[in-house]
Amino acid sequence: FFKRFPIHLADDIEPTAEDLTKVDDQAPDPEIEHPNEDELDAVEYQKKIAEFEADEARINYRKKVSEGTCIVVL
Repeated sequence: FFKRFPIHLADDIEPTAEDLTKVDDQAPDPEIEHPNEDELDAVEYQKKIAEFEADEARINYRKKVSEGTCIVVL
């Protein structure tokens, strides 16, 4: 799913035909890595943590929508 609908693609945007032809179903699914505090300064770490948490929230939201356990109001 996330190969065709990357986590940073807005929920109201469909991938293009060109994007879909680039999908390699044999490749492993992309992993979201937790930022390493030891490798970043405090400001950059906080920025990366915020991005990481936003990505996790998007993933959880999309899982709930796909399972039918989340109501989407337009």
